[in-house]
Amino acid sequence: MPNQITPDLESLLGKSIIPLCPQEFHDFDANHCAHFVAHTGGYQFGYLCHNIAGSNLRGVTVRVQEIFPECPQVGAWNNLPQTDDDLLVFITARRNVNLASKTIENVPKKHIGILRDGKVYHYSNTEEKVIKQTPAQVLSRFRSAYNDPTVDLFFGTLPAVPRAAAVRSIARSGTRSPSAATATARGLTLKLIRNTYTDTSTIGELSLDGRFECFILEDKVRPEKIPGITAIPAGTYEVRITHSPKFQRDLPLLLNVPNFSGIRIHVGNTARDTEGCLLPGRTKSVDFVGESRAAFDSLFAKLRKTQDDGKKITIEIIEAAQTRAAQTRSAAPSELAYFRVNTDPLLIHASPDATGLDTVVGTLDYGQIVSANVTNATEGGITVKTVGAENELTGVVPSEFLEALPAPPSTVVRRGRRAAATRGEAAVSTLAPNLYRVKQDGTNLRTEAAVLTAQTVIASLPVGHLVRKTGGSNKPLWWEVTTVLHGKELSGFIHAGLLTAEAVAVTDPVPTSGSNTNVTISEKALQMIIHFEGMDQPSKWPGNSSGISLGRGYDLGHVSADEFKSDWEPYLTEDQIKRLTKAIGKTGAAAKNIAAQFADITIKRADADAVFTKATLPKFKATTGKAFPRMITLHPDVQGALVSLVFNRGAAMQGDRRREMREVRDTVASTSLPNDIKLQSIAASIRSMKRLWPDTLGLRRRRDAEAQLVEEAI
Repeated sequence: MPNQITPDLESLLGKSIIPLCPQEFHDFDANHCAHFVAHTGGYQFGYLCHNIAGSNLRGVTVRVQEIFPECPQVGAWNNLPQTDDDLLVFITARRNVNLASKTIENVPKKHIGILRDGKVYHYSNTEEKVIKQTPAQVLSRFRSAYNDPTVDLFFGTLPAVPRAAAVRSIARSGTRSPSAATATARGLTLKLIRNTYTDTSTIGELSLDGRFECFILEDKVRPEKIPGITAIPAGTYEVRITHSPKFQRDLPLLLNVPNFSGIRIHVGNTARDTEGCLLPGRTKSVDFVGESRAAFDSLFAKLRKTQDDGKKITIEIIEAAQTRAAQTRSAAPSELAYFRVNTDPLLIHASPDATGLDTVVGTLDYGQIVSANVTNATEGGITVKTVGAENELTGVVPSEFLEALPAPPSTVVRRGRRAAATRGEAAVSTLAPNLYRVKQDGTNLRTEAAVLTAQTVIASLPVGHLVRKTGGSNKPLWWEVTTVLHGKELSGFIHAGLLTAEAVAVTDPVPTSGSNTNVTISEKALQMIIHFEGMDQPSKWPGNSSGISLGRGYDLGHVSADEFKSDWEPYLTEDQIKRLTKAIGKTGAAAKNIAAQFADITIKRADADAVFTKATLPKFKATTGKAFPRMITLHPDVQGALVSLVFNRGAAMQGDRRREMREVRDTVASTSLPNDIKLQSIAASIRSMKRLWPDTLGLRRRRDAEAQLVEEAI
């Protein structure tokens, strides 16, 4: 067998340093070529990444010149050995290398990669990801980048040192993971009923021993697996809590899933956050679950206790169609079943084989209750009757848009409300009043209802475009709507069957005033802020107009001495507090000049997270709420993007450098702009701020990430 640095090198292609470094040294302005190689090989000599990040988890080497002498054999490229083993590739000018002493000069222009099967795998610091090139391409790339024709390739055989992965494995050897043999027959049974399906995701309801626990979001259910975007097959699986190398923590793992591996339950909000795994949430809307961390923590505590008690955990995953089929088989011919509509509007057709818009007899609202004799269900749908509606309707609807209810409802739930009492929900999702999205690309907006000519077509709307219902018409199921397309406000008519209701996630009623006392940011936004703030140490000045920064962006240049002492006294010594107080109020060059004085002070990641959660984040949420009136009427992703913006730039609004901040403020405060136009405008203003930092890659990337987060809420 060839000596390989890792068997799954190909799987690392396209990854940034974020998933590769659990110590959280993720600074995009740093050089990560040696950092990538060291994490892949587990090389722990010299200066390690945890020293920079302040992590308690021992890190790996970050310097090229410290890996080179550890190679048992090094040489010039024209002496490359003929071997199937992986080799390390070093790239720098020939004058920087001394093969006899096995040393590389500590100069900025040097690089490292891994050679396998004639290709070099290396970390591109300009693209911020792992890429693969031929040696000739690598040589050409760096001769051009370094503007030096003497740049050459050198090889090194793999260092024979203990691997970081092995060290971490030893460190966590005390983790409890009972085998099936120790599990008792009586354990915990989880049941996940999938009942909401879209082109992007699947959402269901998870119960523990018959009690509702939370919602679960997964990838889309597909007839054939597409790697990374497919939900696992329905079935029954054993669940065990084990250590996840990817997430660097203990997580529930589903065992023996056909054609899948590494299926876990972890925190996330959308299908972008999963590759087949299960994401818990306390609230849900279209393709989204909210309050994921709170839902996960509650679920994990119950699973951990069950496993620690030596009991077995199983999860049964069921499609809603299976539930309805079972109900159909067990129902007496005259017995009625009750369902809740889970889309809006749902068209009722005259018969199972009638599918055209002209056969529609009416529409059902999201959350509306219907009854049905389940023995009459066919492949074409099921005949339903509205329950408690002012105008009773009977007709056929597709069964996949119905959620089975455990008992006849005691109250009728209408559009925009949810049957919270049936599941004990503390926070729910709701439908935005009169907002709808176009379901079909090329949908015509017309001047007259049900009349299609070249003269009646106002515009062709793309799929997903937002419209607002303003009224009905003299034609059944034709609605009058308004929208904005290419900056122009339009009004016209669209058939209700071509629209689907827009859902928004809320934990409190959407306010009608400008109060900003409850700024709410999503888990996705929180992780973005943590990522870009990184893990600061006082001896490393962040640059620009920053002061000395501690942990998660705690800037001593912008706090008072009393604030600093109150926030950090539990985590620093009296002497450290006294010394760092000298940095209070100092920013820019003044902060840079004193940073070296604090080289012996290291901030621990756990302490940094505690200060961030208890002090820093609440302060910036409050500051952001004051800077942007009415921001709490926006999606938590958007609120989070604005908090990130103020966290990084502050809340000042004066001067030319702040003109985009004023644009965002005015857009957020507007009560007349449609939601999609408002968010598009906010995103555009945030991106426009990049003019201020033409050469600062980290800040430009942060603005792009904030703008993208806003756009994803459209």
